[in-house]
Amino acid sequence: MRANDVLYHGTKDENLAKAIIACGEIRPGATIQGRGHLASVARRTYLTRDLRYAAVYALGGDFVGTAMGDQHIKVRGRYGYAFTCDPAQLRDPQPDEDCIGAFIGRHTKQRWDTSAVPWRNLGLHVDIPEDDPEHVQKLVIWRKIATAMTPRQFQRSAQGLIAYQASGGKRALKALTRADKELLIKWGAHIAHLGPIKPTACWRIDRTKSAKIAKDGSNFLQIAEPVPLHG
Repeated sequence: MRANDVLYHGTKDENLAKAIIACGEIRPGATIQGRGHLASVARRTYLTRDLRYAAVYALGGDFVGTAMGDQHIKVRGRYGYAFTCDPAQLRDPQPDEDCIGAFIGRHTKQRWDTSAVPWRNLGLHVDIPEDDPEHVQKLVIWRKIATAMTPRQFQRSAQGLIAYQASGGKRALKALTRADKELLIKWGAHIAHLGPIKPTACWRIDRTKSAKIAKDGSNFLQIAEPVPLHG
């Protein structure tokens, strides 16, 4: 990661946000590993460098640049929150498991023998352009992840099913070296930090203003209002 990177953590839950402000730290969502496909990795706090992604979490859905209906606001409440964190605080960072599975989805495609009638299914194959300057590293990591997943996790991840990308990503974590994990983060994966982390700033977003947020989320902090972390 670059020294000037900023990390974000978004939450749609106002009570949770107030608890973070009160205790002065963002804590892992789970201390014991759950068994569900989408269960978070135990003792990990999830962060991102993508402000738009944090805005989606703060709004409680992908309403970035879109007006939220009254019913959505009634269900979620009027306010969501985003926090910033200093990357210097990171402890044993690893890629978000969803992103590990999404790596398979992004770099795998179905191949067909078009000379046969009807076309013959040749199965799922790696799809990383040979002119990619990091082709070799990506190919090595793709193979590690694909091999570590169960056949069903691999197939469903390649098809873009998020639940299987998450469960397959968790399974693949054990097969990745620290260097592999650092590369996945370099390539844009969100981050799972070990333990709690102290926020450096907090913003509250009024969901009635969601349409004012740029589609890329770039002005989110200008639309949201700062909230003191102490006092």
